[in-house]
Parts: sequence; C-alpha cells; structure tokens
Amino acid sequence: MKRRIIFAYLVLSVRAFGWGELGHKATAEISYRFLTPKAKQMIVEILGPNTHITGAVFPDEVRSDIRFDAFKNYHFLEILPGKGVAESLEENKA
Repeated sequence: MKRRIIFAYLVLSVRAFGWGELGHKATAEISYRFLTPKAKQMIVEILGPNTHITGAVFPDEVRSDIRFDAFKNYHFLEILPGKGVAESLEENKA
C-alpha cells in the first residue's frame, strides 16, 4: 500500500512541474510564427534576433533572484483581448 501511495505521488507530482523548459520553448516558437511582422520586429528590438525562445524560459530561470522581484506579477499575467498590461495587472491585484 505504501509503495502505491509513493508511486502515485511521484507520478502526479511530475505534472506539477508544468511545461518545463522544452514546453516553454516550443510554445514560444509556435506563437512566434503567428505574430505580425510588426510584432516580430518589436521582439527583435527588445530581445535581439532569435531570442524569443530564450525569453520564454528567462522568467523561470530568475524566479528566485531577488533582483527580479518587481517583475514577478508579469510571469503569470494573462492579457485578455482589448485590455492592456497595466489594466490586466490592476485587475489581477484583487
């Protein structure tokens, strides 16, 4: 019985790790392909060429670094259509 509980815990805990690095990178690449040319150019101007994939895992890599604490709310921010970043941040504070 004890082994079954431990096995179930291990199997279910793997899902707690979420997408992981590979999943984040794959999602970044797929979503990048759907961006407009203007949006792609903005990403290049902010991050540099071919860095959208690196940017997809950066928040996870610096999560425990206190220098980036001010940006933690952005990590899980969902921006709904028709709303901006500032408005979405304000709504998520509640």
